[in-house]
Order: sequence, then structure tokens, then C-alpha cells
Amino acid sequence: CKQQGITVCLANGRISDRSFRLYWRYRWFFRWALVLFDSCCMQAPIDRDRIVSLGVPSDKVEVCGNLKYDLELPGKLTEKLTYFRSLMKLGSSPFLLVAGSTRKNEEAFVLRAFRSLQQQCPQATLILAPRHLERCPEVEQLLENQSFRSIKRSELFSNEKSRSSELPVEVILLDTLGELPLLYGLADLVFVGGSLVPWGGHNLLEPAIFKKPVLFGPHMNNFRDMAQHFIQLEAGLMVQDELELKEQLVYLYRDPAYRKRLGQNGYRIIQANQGASLRILNRMESCLSR
Repeated sequence: CKQQGITVCLANGRISDRSFRLYWRYRWFFRWALVLFDSCCMQAPIDRDRIVSLGVPSDKVEVCGNLKYDLELPGKLTEKLTYFRSLMKLGSSPFLLVAGSTRKNEEAFVLRAFRSLQQQCPQATLILAPRHLERCPEVEQLLENQSFRSIKRSELFSNEKSRSSELPVEVILLDTLGELPLLYGLADLVFVGGSLVPWGGHNLLEPAIFKKPVLFGPHMNNFRDMAQHFIQLEAGLMVQDELELKEQLVYLYRDPAYRKRLGQNGYRIIQANQGASLRILNRMESCLSR
């Protein structure tokens, strides 16, 4: 692109801890590549500092925010949520926990914590959504080993008259693509996975757009700034281990007013941090006019 005279901008730039260690080790090469950008729009101050330390001139770098905050609620929301509530027969469930984007070894923590919640709320329901669908058979076996009454999402149909089990299902295993963000809208409480095990965490904004309270573990390296905002502004709670997860599930179940406050604060974070799209477009326009 540079040889052809084409303007090149980096949008929504981020350099993770792991990537920065690699980039720094081979900075002689990455400096050569990165300085070819005409502009670098970074998510956060730490990303700006890192790319500048790798050799990009500071006048080419600007903190524009994170595009993930520029969210809108899905269309026809009420209709879709009503459909899923009926499909999953959640009408009789007094409390729904959604554990999203869980990773290997993490589901066992969640399921044991859910058992503790069931001691307080026997009719609670869990929607368990592994990050990668190829792990569903493994998670299904785990559910069987721990004697949970479960069903896969793919086995549910809107015209189904009854489930195979006479007793209410305890866990719904989400084995379909693209539905998790919307299903957060049904939850009373959300656990965002990839965070109790060292994977770097996942996006907290998907449940926050529905004003849902969120729990997450200590391994939020890929969403560090976001996690800090949620903690500082009382929009979500970090749990250090399985024991804390158990304690917070029970505590938040017992305190619906606190859950509501957490959810509202999370939504305010989204509102306060929107605008990255416009800032990036303005920066790109400035580059093109030079």
C-alpha cells in the first residue's frame, strides 16, 4: 500500500500483554512495519504508549477509544426474547444464570458454583455456553458426570409439547452459533467466561447492553481497561476463584436491588464510552486530506 501511495490507518488498535512481549523482542522488525501506518487509532493510553515505544512517531498516534462500546440493542428485541423464553421453557424458572464463552476446565467451576446456588434456589436454571462448539460433547459428558438434568439448545423446538424429562431441566447447553448475545437479555445474572482460567477474558459489554449484572474472573488481560471500569464504577464483580464465584452467586441472588444497580451502572459505562467510530472516521478523513 505504501509503495502504491495508499493511505493506511490502524483502527481500534490494541496490543495485548502477550503480543507486546513478542513485538518488543523483535522490535527491529515491527518498527519497520508499524511506521508504515499513516495513523494509529488506539483503544487506550496503554496501547498508545506501547506502539510509540515500538517506534511509531507519537504524532501518528491517537487514543480514540474502543469500537466495542458503540453498541445498539438488537431490533425486535421483545419478540425475540419472548420466543427464546418460551422455547427454553423458562417461564417457571425464578432465576436464570447465563455463563457465556466458558473455556476448558472452567465449566467444572461454574457447575459446582451453580450447585451452591441451587441450595438457595432449587428451581434456578443455567444456560451454559462454551466458547467453542466442538467442546460441547466434552461439556455434555461433564454434565452427565455431575448428574445435572440437561438438554442441548439444538434439541429444543418451539412446537415441542414437553421435554423428555418429567423434572425441570437444570442446565441448557448452548450448542448453536450466534445466539449468546441475545440470550444475555434473558438472564438475571451473567458470568463471562475465559476469565477464571488464563485465557484473557471476554467482552463484558454484551450483557451490559441489556443492563445485566456481570461476574468475571481475574484473568481479563484482553479486556483489562473494560474490567477496571466495571469494577471502579460498580458495574460488575471480579471473583478470584471458585469459592468466590459460589459466594457471589448466592449473594447476588439474595439481593435483586444490588443486581439491578450493577446492571444499570454497566449500561451507563457503554453510554459514557461511545463515540470511537466517529473519532476514528475523523482521523481517517484528516489523513486523506493531507
